[in-house]
Amino acid sequence: MRVQFEWRTEHISSLNSASLCAGLILWQHSATDRRKRNFECAARHLMYKIIQITDPHLSRPGQTLWGLNPHERLEAALKDIMTFHSDAKACVITGDLTDSASPEALHWLKDSLAGFLIPTHLMIGNHDVRSVFFDVFQTYPKDENGFLQYSFDVSENRFLCLDTKKD
Repeated sequence: MRVQFEWRTEHISSLNSASLCAGLILWQHSATDRRKRNFECAARHLMYKIIQITDPHLSRPGQTLWGLNPHERLEAALKDIMTFHSDAKACVITGDLTDSASPEALHWLKDSLAGFLIPTHLMIGNHDVRSVFFDVFQTYPKDENGFLQYSFDVSENRFLCLDTKKD
């Protein structure tokens, strides 16, 4: 059976920045009309939610960026997620994790995620520095070229986290 993936985005209502956090719901549907009815019935049991937070641009704690406090904004997003989307199967936070590769910002992120109950996966962006990331998040895997490459599974689906940062 050929399966297509579709994405539906929900804006988390209490946030003012859609780019900070969007909830993604993944569902599968059959590509053939003949099997569609049976598959949609089964898909109700396969549906799950994945949260993506992108570009938090964390600075040193207490430092603002463009007149905003990225730490307060991320804290609000995490609180909102736990309040309204605690049923999510995973949370992916994609870079830029930091605005200027601050180790203090990454330590703050690590501490903030320690109490976050949804399994969370990180990926660096162009403002991040791999060596700084790996100094703080030592359990994340490096490939043979020193890139942050890994996968994680949700139900029977595998998600790839691919480091495309150019040095």
